[in-house]
Amino acid sequence: MSEQNNSAKGNLIWMLDDLFDSREIEVIREMLQERGYRLVVTRSDSYRGDYPKYAPYAKGILLQVNFPLGEEDIKGLTSCKIISVTGIGYDEFDLDAATKQGIAATNAPGFCVEEVSDHALALILALNRHLPECQEITRKG
Repeated sequence: MSEQNNSAKGNLIWMLDDLFDSREIEVIREMLQERGYRLVVTRSDSYRGDYPKYAPYAKGILLQVNFPLGEEDIKGLTSCKIISVTGIGYDEFDLDAATKQGIAATNAPGFCVEEVSDHALALILALNRHLPECQEITRKG
């Protein structure tokens, strides 16, 4: 979902995302606009086409999980000051390449900790109660 009718230059924040829906993106867009920034969102299917339009001008990158950025991608981020991962960790991009280029990195270290814990406990309980086996018996009739 590429942003149209916007020039590429200015206080551009480039969001690389395949997960957030339009409501979530609008909340982020409004917060950034209040601070003088313009948000452009690119989905993975349009990334290669959008890259030359936005990479040289982006002041910051909002990087969703499962949207990898390699060393070559980072080299083109010539105006970028920060890459912010919207989840835990730095697995989505080449941290060394960003550091060498003077790009700061942030993430959300507490993101979904409770949800992941709840899910892990639910899976443990399901295995303890043999739910996968019971589900298979039910399917077979």
